[in-house]
Amino acid sequence: MDPASEPLRLTAMGSEYQITQRLGGGGACEVFLAQADSGEQLAVKVLRPLFRSDERLLRRFAQEAKSLQQINHPNVVRVIKVNESETEPYILLEYVDGKSLDERMREPALLSHAEAVTVCCGCLEGLVCVHDTKIVHRDIKPANILLERSGRVVLSDFGLALEQESDVTQSISGGLVGTLAYMSPEQCAGRPVDHRSDLYSLGVVLFEMATGSLPFAATNPAALAYQTLHENPRWDLLDRAAPGLTPCVQKLMARDPSQRFQTASAALQALQSLTDVSQKPAAPTRRRTAWAVGGSFAVLAVLLASFFSAGFYNQRNPAPAAARDRDPQPLLVLPAPVPPQPRAPEAAPQKVSIVPLSREPAPRVTNSIGSNLVWIPPGKFTMGMTNPGRFKHDDWATPEHEVELTRGFYMATCEVTRAEFEEVMGVRHHLWGEDKTDGQRPASVLSWSDAVEFCRQLSNRSEEKKKGFVYRLPTEAEWEYACRAGQSTDYSWGDSLDGFEAYAWVAENSQNKAQDTGKLAPNPWGLYDMTGNMAEWCQDWFAPYPGESVVDPSGPPVAPLQPRRVMRGSSFNYEIKNGGHRSASRSHHDQDGFRSYIGFRVVADIPLDQSQPSVGL
Repeated sequence: MDPASEPLRLTAMGSEYQITQRLGGGGACEVFLAQADSGEQLAVKVLRPLFRSDERLLRRFAQEAKSLQQINHPNVVRVIKVNESETEPYILLEYVDGKSLDERMREPALLSHAEAVTVCCGCLEGLVCVHDTKIVHRDIKPANILLERSGRVVLSDFGLALEQESDVTQSISGGLVGTLAYMSPEQCAGRPVDHRSDLYSLGVVLFEMATGSLPFAATNPAALAYQTLHENPRWDLLDRAAPGLTPCVQKLMARDPSQRFQTASAALQALQSLTDVSQKPAAPTRRRTAWAVGGSFAVLAVLLASFFSAGFYNQRNPAPAAARDRDPQPLLVLPAPVPPQPRAPEAAPQKVSIVPLSREPAPRVTNSIGSNLVWIPPGKFTMGMTNPGRFKHDDWATPEHEVELTRGFYMATCEVTRAEFEEVMGVRHHLWGEDKTDGQRPASVLSWSDAVEFCRQLSNRSEEKKKGFVYRLPTEAEWEYACRAGQSTDYSWGDSLDGFEAYAWVAENSQNKAQDTGKLAPNPWGLYDMTGNMAEWCQDWFAPYPGESVVDPSGPPVAPLQPRRVMRGSSFNYEIKNGGHRSASRSHHDQDGFRSYIGFRVVADIPLDQSQPSVGL
């Protein structure tokens, strides 16, 4: 938690608890550790302030508590107290001291097959109780399975659970909510689901634990949905890794629900009777496609059904899904972003990194919230790491490639501040505390989705609409182009670290905390804190660079490797000597994650009929 915030205290079961640390969370909720004076620990799930005005999310939040309160079983996380107040809604839960199955599966050593069966049996024992209360979890996946240090397996996160009698096809955005890689075919297709859908999802988890791979080798969400509905899993992987498990997993994952185990109890009995679950050699390394295993993904059932039945599926170029708004968007509904266009390499390309098309001084504007923005002209530059291999993760920024940006844009001279964020959003982040003298500190502890929502709301202000300004996050190419500011060196001030203190807040000079924006020297294009202070969100999904020249790149239209967004600039808590602050350095983070060292700055597009800005200082 931010040290500036006041400790949050709450009362439950006759004891007073104090929030001691953040355990994790997604886009809408955060989970904290609470401790009583006696030392007893509980988990507190809090709906983030930015979402408390959303009645739909408030209903889902209360729904989770209602679902869990009906269940009392050692393999299901226990609810202690529920506060449904709109001003401070939270759920007080038992604290499970351990790690998630997802964290365990990211470790180098694969689970033994005996361990995998033990985990699966623990989940099934919990599901027997869950299903007996007529509740369908609907989001069984490794991240929602907790492994206590004592060995207990605990099902958690019932935020998507619905009673079987309710309309189980109803969910946010009018589509289906869940995690695509673990969805049953009926859930993926938008048909009604029952408890057997949870058994399918658990079958996927068991397949993954046993083989280190997901059942389908899809490269994007559209392909994965198609394979789930029409193709068979890669049973050969399971046969090679754990042939003794294959019959049970095949029955769990039968495409037709009537061919699956009909109850969790029947599946549990079958697994407990297994005798041959020996580990085979050379199990494949676990490779998870994180767009398929991350947070909620909406699939619009009617469009999926018509899309696949009409034969429009193209395996080489599947229709992409956009995921740029706060709410999950229906797959195959939004227009496809235009992919980068390959350019034939020019003969004897020049090594100079940036060749701006306009050498006029950059005009500045001040927007409706007092932010200064500088005009970044169109231009060409060499993107990527010049001499990779000197530092960790240099390979993320290779190969070097030529980039042309055909349109100029405005970029904020500073990172968005707390005062600016509060003015636009109408709410102050509860982790910033009540002392508003920190208004010039960069806004922090915000997810990529929060940053996108800020841009949307800023664009909707009447003053901005009159000028035709549309705000967004910069693409990664735009960010590096602006950071380099005409230079081909490691940093905008040169290749040496000498004098970095004049330009960058880093671990060596920041006292390990964010500093007010704009206090140090700007780069040659008038941009402050492009190096250090806050790592900054970019618009793009994180993915390998192309091996050819591109025009106006915006990254892949869907996450080809994992659902993580690009971050640039590194931060105040990272040592500059480690190389992460160079203009070409890249990093990434889960788009719904947030940290004290992550912030953002905005860019603004001008109306299409304006080749130059119409206002300036």
